[in-house]
Amino acid sequence: MASSRSSTPTRIVSSGTYPIIIAQYHQEHTCHSDHWGVCVIESSYCIHTFDIRGNKDSYTYAYGCIQNLGRADIYRGGCHVGNIPRDKVEEMKLKLGEVHISKQEPRWNPQVWVMDAIKVLKEEEWAFNGLNEAFTRGELQKDLLRWEEGEDSVYERLIQEMTTGQPVLPVSVALPTEEAAIFNIFSAPKNKSTVNT
Repeated sequence: MASSRSSTPTRIVSSGTYPIIIAQYHQEHTCHSDHWGVCVIESSYCIHTFDIRGNKDSYTYAYGCIQNLGRADIYRGGCHVGNIPRDKVEEMKLKLGEVHISKQEPRWNPQVWVMDAIKVLKEEEWAFNGLNEAFTRGELQKDLLRWEEGEDSVYERLIQEMTTGQPVLPVSVALPTEEAAIFNIFSAPKNKSTVNT
């Protein structure tokens, strides 16, 4: 893959904070092959996880702490969505536990819960301004492409930044629709005015 850089915005981890990411996981046994969760990266040895587990009739909020997210077999990249003061992780755990879970709504799934959780994080000023579902889905798709190409995902880039103090830019990738748009710009025939004489 080319080493050019992406249009993905570079967001730094502010001093005294931990980065918050949406992590995406591949799970074949669920109705949605991409499961999303929220993670706070304290270090490669301590990643706080916040997500919804279970099936439609048994969804429940779950908090956990894992090591080295990048080595999890089902991890498929993510999106940096904010930073949280180091002393607020427990408060975040409680606030996300209050995010509504709908077991009756047929279209509701853990991805909906994650987007609702982001709204809570925005209210606390822990999530970046300008995040919306379309942007987030696009960034998750781009990081999945990076993961598939063996490039560093958002988790690896943030661990490097936390270690070195320097932001690590993502490798540039284009989504299939972006590639088609770029191709069309360069290959579209020029409009010629025709004059009948």
